[in-house]
Formats: sequence, structure tokens, C-alpha cells
Amino acid sequence: LAQRNAPEILFNYLGRFSQDEGHWTPQRSQTRFRDAFAVAQDAQQALSYGLEVNIFVEERRDGACLAINWSWLEAIF
Repeated sequence: LAQRNAPEILFNYLGRFSQDEGHWTPQRSQTRFRDAFAVAQDAQQALSYGLEVNIFVEERRDGACLAINWSWLEAIF
């Protein structure tokens, strides 16, 4: 069954991150993303799935914030 029906959607939960400095923290990119952590792919690299959803939770001083990064093949959607 797996060989006949390849998945078309990738759902990737990346975890929960805080804004505090510690042994390991996400890299911030204030010029491109407002999130503490974001998924960026090279535009020249083909997507492996028709729809890719990358999700993480960012712990902020005012509460937790759910961040979702969507990527899709324009030929399909």
C-alpha cells in the first residue's frame, strides 16, 4: 500500500522554543521572519511533497504562540 500511494503532505512539528538564552536557542532573523524560528527553503530546491506544513510553538513573555510555515507546489494548488 505504501508503494502505491506516496504521501502528498508533510506535517512536521518542530517543537516548543523559548525566547530565553540557553545552551541551545533558535537562530533569530529579524530581517526576514518575525518568528523566533522559521523554516526557509532555497527557491531552487524542489519540494518533496505537494504541501509541507512546519509547525512550532514559541514561548513568549505574553504567552505561547503557534507558528505555522506553509510551502506548496503551485502546479497542484
